[in-house]
Amino acid sequence: MPIRGNPQFIEADVWKRAEYYSCTRKALEYIETSLDRPLRLGEIAAVACMERTAFSKSFRHKTGITFHEFVQAYRVSQAASRMEVSDCSITEVAFGVGFNSLDTFERVFKKIAGTTPSRYRLELLYAKGLIASQPNRSRSSTK
Repeated sequence: MPIRGNPQFIEADVWKRAEYYSCTRKALEYIETSLDRPLRLGEIAAVACMERTAFSKSFRHKTGITFHEFVQAYRVSQAASRMEVSDCSITEVAFGVGFNSLDTFERVFKKIAGTTPSRYRLELLYAKGLIASQPNRSRSSTK
């Protein structure tokens, strides 16, 4: 299965290294097809034909980030992509990319994207000309 291009919130060099090594490429392919459900390190390690600890160390060594950080960034990237092409609610987007809590999704999204999912969507709508006025930046998020 071909892996799509570099996700928005994963650095290009990290993505390139993850695609290059066979064990991490197998993990990427599995993540892509299983994104909407919880992903366990042991499960991914088995897909890569490795023991859990060995896979974790190998993934970090080869990509420069932990597997958990990678999965979170990948999920946020996919959420952002879905918000660009769909009018699904933020809750639907969050659960669709594998977050099982809206609070967790909002916290992780803000940490990785630098803004809340709601603000991100408003800025997308403005950039596409789907809302007339620019979102007010002086307002602060409630979370």
